Amino acid sequence: MTESIEEQRAPQVDTLTTDRKQILFVDDDEKLLAGLKRGMRSMRDAWDVYFASHVNEAMQFLSEGPIDIVIADIRMPEIDGVTFLKTVKSAYPHTLRVVLSGESGNEMGHKALEVANQCLAKPCSVEDLKGIIQEMLTTQNRLGNGILKDAMTQLDTLPSIPQQYWDLKDAIEDPNSSMEGISDVIAKDIAMSAKILQLANSAFFGFSVERITSLSRAITMLGLDLVSQLTMVAHVFAAFDKKTCVRFSIEDLWNHSMRVSYLARKICIEEKVPRNVMEAALLGGLLSEIGKLVFAACVAENYNIFLEDLGKYKNLPIEEELRREQNVFGTTHPEVGAYMVGVWGLPHEIVDAVASHHTPTACISKTGLTPPLAVCAASVIADGNLEGKLATDLNSVLKMSDLSGRFDKWVALDDSVPSSN
Repeated sequence: MTESIEEQRAPQVDTLTTDRKQILFVDDDEKLLAGLKRGMRSMRDAWDVYFASHVNEAMQFLSEGPIDIVIADIRMPEIDGVTFLKTVKSAYPHTLRVVLSGESGNEMGHKALEVANQCLAKPCSVEDLKGIIQEMLTTQNRLGNGILKDAMTQLDTLPSIPQQYWDLKDAIEDPNSSMEGISDVIAKDIAMSAKILQLANSAFFGFSVERITSLSRAITMLGLDLVSQLTMVAHVFAAFDKKTCVRFSIEDLWNHSMRVSYLARKICIEEKVPRNVMEAALLGGLLSEIGKLVFAACVAENYNIFLEDLGKYKNLPIEEELRREQNVFGTTHPEVGAYMVGVWGLPHEIVDAVASHHTPTACISKTGLTPPLAVCAASVIADGNLEGKLATDLNSVLKMSDLSGRFDKWVALDDSVPSSN
């Protein structure tokens, strides 16, 4: 009788080379693997790359030493990629998982999202794969080897991009979709529908029209890109169990994130940047503090104690809060947030915006206003940190980025941003 994939699992031992990054490709297509072998030769100075044509062989590689990233085809004859990656997630939680699929939008593709950190569409060029792997490895290095990394990799309920986001994305990209059809996707979630209507009727985005009661009209006013981003972020926040960390307020975090996003958007409008820069800054602002959500979800008890201790001090500078996070958790919430966003496969400018939103010196730009710089400035303003070290650093960075004197004008844009509640 053939062993099940669970029975084949063996303790991981260090027989593979471990001082370099280890990448494993799994696909039953021998020609595809041969092409990957040729294409990956240029990376042999940096990575050890392994190739398996069936799951049994892949499990053997995994049992012999730590694999950093495994990339598997979704359709394989013995065991499908979803089942395989589910086992990898359980047995080797530190291994990042990527699925290659040519089946966008179907049931199998959606199931893959539950076990894979990223889903890539076939065909995917070797050069694109190299770039994605490098970005994931960079992301992986953000957490170091502290207790938080262990907790995050073992937590099944770590926030992930929700199914509704992908359904909505599919509907938006479908040339045959109508606004009514897109509205129907959102309408399946009553809470999200209410949030969209609430935002469209608030002063949050500066609309001065009569009260909007039509979901499709609200979506039209906010824009499809913004609505899909809000859907993703709102669901990630909603997935958090409020009971796990009693001193942590998800509502306060949501409102602060919306405030940063709002200010980043206004700064971008003021500077007349391209739309793609504004959209990246807007999403970067929404996700800027998501690292705190991960603290609360993954190390709730320790974070509860941390917040209790933090509450003993008034007007503690953010740089001191970050120093304390580093001492307690071995990392900071911007780095943790950037890890999450990077694992999701979001664009690097959004990852950078999350990582550097409290570090102006990491936002120096040669191209004027960028998403990281806009989000960092918005964070300084939203935190009320207008005369502290971060504001001083930010002004220095703005001078080096040909934006001298702009900070005071951006501060003037802060017109008591309304709550989204």
